[in-house]
Amino acid sequence: MGRVLPVLLAVALAACGDRAPAPEAEPTSPVDTASVEAPPTPFDDALEVEPAEPPEQVVEITPRPEPTPPPPEPIPEPAPELEASGSCDVRETEGFCFAYTGDGWTPDAAETHCAEAPDSAYLGAACPLLGRIATCTFVRPDDATLEVVYTYYEPYDPALAELACPGDFERL
Repeated sequence: MGRVLPVLLAVALAACGDRAPAPEAEPTSPVDTASVEAPPTPFDDALEVEPAEPPEQVVEITPRPEPTPPPPEPIPEPAPELEASGSCDVRETEGFCFAYTGDGWTPDAAETHCAEAPDSAYLGAACPLLGRIATCTFVRPDDATLEVVYTYYEPYDPALAELACPGDFERL
């Protein structure tokens, strides 16, 4: 191996010595890029053509008619007030009121009968309509002219009102 290295070194030096020096480059002058034209490209012709504008398209849109609003909810007619000789209001303690509707009741008889009920208030007209949930029409078996209409009010349970009704029950 001691001989190989000097041989390789000699070969390399010999190769370098046989070469001719590189020619010296000539000084160049700046290029005038304004006078040099680029070769034409396929896109050059496309730039010279004016684009054709498509014909103006007019699309007429027919406006939709305004939707017809739904009809307003009908306002329920108030329940006709019962013809009564008066009524007995026990809503504070019992949750109902009863009206004396039969022909056999007079205002005096109705007021006297109402006074017998605890915590009652006699009203000179039928029971109030606001907050009603059910009615019960009761005709006394001993005198059909002494009809009474019970009116039940919120929060009275309608199922309990139906159970308590001794006559014809109607949920409102």
